[in-house]
Amino acid sequence: MRRYILTDSERHIAKRYLKKGEKLDGFRTLLTRCRHMEKVQEDLDLIRQLLEKTNS
Repeated sequence: MRRYILTDSERHIAKRYLKKGEKLDGFRTLLTRCRHMEKVQEDLDLIRQLLEKTNS
């Protein structure tokens, strides 16, 4: 299982946009990927629930 969702490059692109409003190469691709991440959010919620239950 991967231990990350975004690559280092995608993190850089996102941070640069959030900090300076600058749209680097790959911004549109990243934005499209982010818009289609409903399943990722569901998976993260499931992981949080599992960890909460096992840490009790």
